[in-house]
Amino acid sequence: ADDERVREMSVMLQNEDKRVRVERERLEAEEQRFKEAVGKFREDEKKFRDMREAALLSKEAEGEKTREEIQRLRDEQTRTQVEREATRKELEDLVHAQRVMKDEQGRLAEDRRRLTNEEAKHLAEVHKLEATRKAVAKQQEDLEDESKRVEAERERTKSAASKLKEEEKAFRERQHAM
Repeated sequence: ADDERVREMSVMLQNEDKRVRVERERLEAEEQRFKEAVGKFREDEKKFRDMREAALLSKEAEGEKTREEIQRLRDEQTRTQVEREATRKELEDLVHAQRVMKDEQGRLAEDRRRLTNEEAKHLAEVHKLEATRKAVAKQQEDLEDESKRVEAERERTKSAASKLKEEEKAFRERQHAM
């Protein structure tokens, strides 16, 4: 009867291990999507900086074109904000997934205390899950750092748009003075 109980608990623990593995794979897929979104954001930011530099170089010949560029920069800033919010949502999803993994790890530890000799075989898997949780926590910290960097870049973008608006105003004043 004890052997049967140990076997049942072993099967239950293996099933729990499989479920945790599936969750870890889902988290890794979410992390990959986040990395792709950050890569696209960086590309878009580079395009934005390149366009802004081109606008500054040709500002004397632009007049009406400068106003259109300012509107485009505002649209770009809005899109950047939307992407930032999406990044924040993905970060929150990763935090939630980490909590779920932590809860599952707690349940595994409780099962481990109830098992007898069979438990030693499964203890190594629990340690692997702990390492995975720590890796996810590290990834979360990295994502939070990236989110802060994105926010700082957004602020620089907002400052550049404001500076461009001031330059347009000065250009109009010079044009009016002529």
